[in-house]
Amino acid sequence: MRLMQKFLLILEVSQKQNYIFASNKLQENVQRSQDIADVTSSAFFKQAAPELYDEKANMVYSGGGHTVLQFDAETAEAAKKAAVAFASRVTGEVFRRYNGLELFVKTLLYDEQKTPGANLLALSAALERKKISAPRLFPPPELRRGGVRSAAAGRQTPRRGRRSVCGAGPGRVQLFRPDGRYRRKNGG
Repeated sequence: MRLMQKFLLILEVSQKQNYIFASNKLQENVQRSQDIADVTSSAFFKQAAPELYDEKANMVYSGGGHTVLQFDAETAEAAKKAAVAFASRVTGEVFRRYNGLELFVKTLLYDEQKTPGANLLALSAALERKKISAPRLFPPPELRRGGVRSAAAGRQTPRRGRRSVCGAGPGRVQLFRPDGRYRRKNGG
């Protein structure tokens, strides 16, 4: 009898506070908080990808704005294909429904030589590496001091006469000009 191959998938809502408090209206804050709970729920997965998701077979953990799922198949390639198809379907649905929600997904082959806890730590570490290298929808708080947040663009725009730096990916920065435009500059 051949062992099933497993692929782990973590789905995490990032920048939760920025998403929730993008508005000064309490009712909108409550709704945005509920949005985060919805996109990481089993009910949402069943609706977004019914043929790719089975709660008993896939759910490992859900809470705090992130979810860990497991996909099993005869081969590692088939398990990865199932995880990637699920991620594609769910993230597409999230981006269609929830404007401004920042979502990260990472998959990792389950290593039978490691404990379940060690596999989850490796998955979380891989997700953190991905988040660090990704451009941000909302700049980090320490880079927001010089600017005024633009609700329409969800970006930081500088106050008149100031420049602010916003994450633009590894090795690059975005410099915002007083006229609201920005230019990219290669970093060192």
